[in-house]
Amino acid sequence: MRMILDNKECAAEIINKVLKKEVYSNEIEKYNSSYITRALKNRECDIVYKLKDKEIFFLIEHQTKIDYKMSLRMYEYSLEIIRSAIRGKKINNQKIELPAVIPIVLYTGNKKWDASKRVSEIQTKLLGYNQEIDRYNVVDVNEYTNEELLKGKTFITKAMLLEKTKDSDELKKILREIYAKVKNKEERELLEMMTTIILGKTMKRESIEEVIKNLRKGDGNMLAVIDTLIAEKKRERRLGKQEGRIEGRREGRTEGRTEEKMEIIRNMLKEKLSINTIATVSGMNEKDIKKIAKDIL
Repeated sequence: MRMILDNKECAAEIINKVLKKEVYSNEIEKYNSSYITRALKNRECDIVYKLKDKEIFFLIEHQTKIDYKMSLRMYEYSLEIIRSAIRGKKINNQKIELPAVIPIVLYTGNKKWDASKRVSEIQTKLLGYNQEIDRYNVVDVNEYTNEELLKGKTFITKAMLLEKTKDSDELKKILREIYAKVKNKEERELLEMMTTIILGKTMKRESIEEVIKNLRKGDGNMLAVIDTLIAEKKRERRLGKQEGRIEGRREGRTEGRTEEKMEIIRNMLKEKLSINTIATVSGMNEKDIKKIAKDIL
């Protein structure tokens, strides 16, 4: 059967039985079907053809016996063909068009084929929810209103709201509302950590400490000066960029990022955040953080 399928006319006939349309033998070409998968280490499927000048592939697998895992196997093979087809190619970051694979099982056994043709058909169901393997789910912050995120049962929705907030005017309002709702010690610690990181991009450490201190007290007046503090930091950065040579600016930016990160870590230590939490956020190991803590004390 493999030798027969090596003939393009024979392969085209099998393909046409699936597509219910005419694909001519001179429109297809053999594709190198050898590829390596983690699961199988080395697997060569029966035959792969592709349409000339198009990224459309036909995977033909010959079976003499029913394989009830065939849907999973064909899905796996299809993914490997797609990976091999795009390997080394530049993919547009915004919109991509992946190659298409049309999997075909040529079955020549005695018993009628009764294996599932979709992976989703053999997957465990959760209360009737059907998760198709070739589909992923998205929780998009832009699909929720600020009110819905504020009313969330846990801190995650409030964290999403902070991430979503870009405008400084909105940030002032959101910070006040979130601080008013968060009562749990662990959640407040996370909120102060996020506030430190977000404001740390545009404000000095001393100013951030003052903002957090007043937010703890529920003093909304402090939020009114955030714009001034942000504007001041931006002005300083603009002046810094105008000074020195290009190389000097590059070195300054690198040193600035490092120093900014250290300042944020020192600030979190002063705010009594746990070593484990700081390590998770900053990416620095706990041993080094403890050294910084000793210097502060």
